[in-house]
Amino acid sequence: MSTGKYKIPLIYVAIGILWIVLSDTAALWLSEHIPRSLLNYLNVGKGVLFVLCTGWVLFVLMDKEQKKLIHQKEQHKEREAVIGLQNEKLKAVSWLNSHEIRKPVASILALAQLMKSSDSEEEKSELLELLHRCAVDLDDIILEINAEASGRSAVKKS
Repeated sequence: MSTGKYKIPLIYVAIGILWIVLSDTAALWLSEHIPRSLLNYLNVGKGVLFVLCTGWVLFVLMDKEQKKLIHQKEQHKEREAVIGLQNEKLKAVSWLNSHEIRKPVASILALAQLMKSSDSEEEKSELLELLHRCAVDLDDIILEINAEASGRSAVKKS
């Protein structure tokens, strides 16, 4: 159980109990040394002083808590901004994965199938050149995805 939310009320109760005990003891001692007519003023002054002191303590404690909350809110906004940027990168990488990679992969698969069925060495040589071109394109796209994911700019080999 977190005591953070009870901090201010607990401090207030502790101050109140200490105030009552100590001020009543002081008032009792003073009642023996001052005229009875001043005792009422002493009790009223004691109450007013308690309200002023606890009001000040509550203000200081609440101000400290408010500053802490403002700082936490600022940290939350900063983390939210970082997450937003990461989300945009993830969307870009996802788009590259789902759209850009499909073209060279489909071409490589088709060229491999054509190479299997071809009997001509000249045609296989042409297909191999096209296959190499598709592999380079695929490599460029993978480099671009890695660069996008890490925040760097891609350097194409083609």
